[in-house]
Amino acid sequence: MPAGVFEDLRTFYERNAANAVDEHVPGYIAGDQTVASHLLQLPAELQRHVHDGLYLTMEQWSHMALMPTYVYGIRRYVRGATLKVHRDRSSTHVFGATLSIAQQVDEDWPLIIEDHFGRRHEITLQPGEMLLYEGERLLHGRPTPLRGEFYAGVFAHYRPCSHEELAKRIQRN
Repeated sequence: MPAGVFEDLRTFYERNAANAVDEHVPGYIAGDQTVASHLLQLPAELQRHVHDGLYLTMEQWSHMALMPTYVYGIRRYVRGATLKVHRDRSSTHVFGATLSIAQQVDEDWPLIIEDHFGRRHEITLQPGEMLLYEGERLLHGRPTPLRGEFYAGVFAHYRPCSHEELAKRIQRN
């Protein structure tokens, strides 16, 4: 992950973690506690900073012009949490990046992702690392319960530019 993006997210998290609110995402996030995850909303300027910081990397990786769509706040999963294996929304979450911000785990908590040939991979991330993935096409999730106190991460999403958006971008440049 770009160092500036990581430092700004980590600093924001450290200063504001107590402000995270209980999150309920039925059918996707579950756990053995009443609340399996908490969400710390990011201010709009920090969301833009994340999108801007990843933008060129995402376009180079995807080989296409992209539009930023969403940056979720810092989601902190707690002990026993799972994330259902799923595909993302095709309208807004075609390409994604998952960014590891902080964790206190007893053992690695892998992201399970299937590749284009249906092979399953287990990816672990340390704070400061990120994974780029095709959220719309590839099944992904964390079906193994989290063994540890918490895992905090951010999700940034993009979609391909429409012809009109691409034309506007070309005109600006």
